[in-house]
Amino acid sequence: MWSQIFKVQRVVDGKCFSLKQYQNGSTSPPKNESLLIYSLGQHMPFGHVAVIVDVLNDSIRVAEQNYHAYYWSGNYS
Repeated sequence: MWSQIFKVQRVVDGKCFSLKQYQNGSTSPPKNESLLIYSLGQHMPFGHVAVIVDVLNDSIRVAEQNYHAYYWSGNYS
């Protein structure tokens, strides 16, 4: 499914953006506001999407909802 998406649309103003895909192991770090798209799996039959909200030297911070249908109280992942 994710390989068939080529653009995304911002809800607040309807502006469209090209979707660039990067496989795991890329030599370029992600950028803030990028989407982190999880693959389909046994425990995620529809996949999952998170938003990268901070890029640190050795990790990233993400915002996501309903991964396990409970609130994550930490500011890290």
